[in-house]
Amino acid sequence: MAATDPSSTAGDHVPHDRVAEITRFEDSKLGVKGLVDSGLGAIPGFFIHPAETLSSLRPGRPGVDLIPTIDLAGADSDRRAEIVERVSRACRELGFFQIINHGVPVEALDRAIGAVRAFHEGPPEEKAGMYTRETKTGVSFFSNIDLFQSKAASWRDTLQIRLAPTLPSLEDIPEVCRSEVVEWNQHIQQLGSLLLGLLSEGLGLDMGRLEGLTCLGTRIMVAHYYPYCPEPDRTVGIASHTDPGVITLLLQNHMGGLQIKKDEEWVEVEPVPGALVINVGDILQVDLSCKSVGQQWRLVKPCCCFIKSFCRLYLMMNTRAWSTECWQTLQRSLECPLLYSAIQAAESIRLDPFRSCSLLRNLRCSSNSCSLTT
Repeated sequence: MAATDPSSTAGDHVPHDRVAEITRFEDSKLGVKGLVDSGLGAIPGFFIHPAETLSSLRPGRPGVDLIPTIDLAGADSDRRAEIVERVSRACRELGFFQIINHGVPVEALDRAIGAVRAFHEGPPEEKAGMYTRETKTGVSFFSNIDLFQSKAASWRDTLQIRLAPTLPSLEDIPEVCRSEVVEWNQHIQQLGSLLLGLLSEGLGLDMGRLEGLTCLGTRIMVAHYYPYCPEPDRTVGIASHTDPGVITLLLQNHMGGLQIKKDEEWVEVEPVPGALVINVGDILQVDLSCKSVGQQWRLVKPCCCFIKSFCRLYLMMNTRAWSTECWQTLQRSLECPLLYSAIQAAESIRLDPFRSCSLLRNLRCSSNSCSLTT
């Protein structure tokens, strides 16, 4: 998986002077943190979002009573049916929920967030040596995966590490976060299996069905870093979007700023100590939202005083083991049709899992036909 060549596409989307500004930023290989360290007092123009986006950047509705926090303790006991029902309802009604007592020690969560911050605040020359949009080694550092395609860049840098189907060579993982990444992967593989089992049962399937369809076969860790911003009212941390893949596990620090959209209103996902946030991805959406619904989310104003670290883990279909039979097996098992056909899902994942959402969210399929919506 490699990012699109900017020289072949950027001119089709943005004026030449803006392309030149973005290219200079890209060629510096220092990311947003490098801009901050240079002492700039105003953000570059390509980070400034349009008025219609900025006008909606305000604190969202408190989400304490809207976004469920589900206790997974006893998931292998007589509480399982209750937990399955709560997870299923959260997927049907919102597509977003938080989990506690999930089996990942709080200390491991803290170490993961600390390691992400340590990498991003590390020596610029070391990060510059890793700056790439190629993912052949399974490890890459960059700023904005859609930098040359988006209308406006977001104020963040990203360390991306492939965790499965194969972990990168340990020497390719930055030393400052190496042991924490390995630990994170071990915990998340177990938690991912548990969550997929709960989701399978909530869909009326056998517990092992989703995992058997390779839904745990590809895991990608995306570690975002949002540094100090001199003009937080002119940009965002992450623009509104839905996620690719099956489900996303999100670990945020205590700074907040994560919002989801419910009934045309933005709602705050307030940090819960020791919790992980779960988001239903595009691949698992089904028609009429009768089983599960993907949810738009965003990270609003980068903090003007504080640093925010954010770790996302995508669970995706294993592209090496993909077959249309897997998709058709899942489709036959459900009462409602999946939003996307086997061909569309397979093609989007193979082209680029991280851009599958931009393709899939525009497609609406029925059992007989598919159409492209605007």
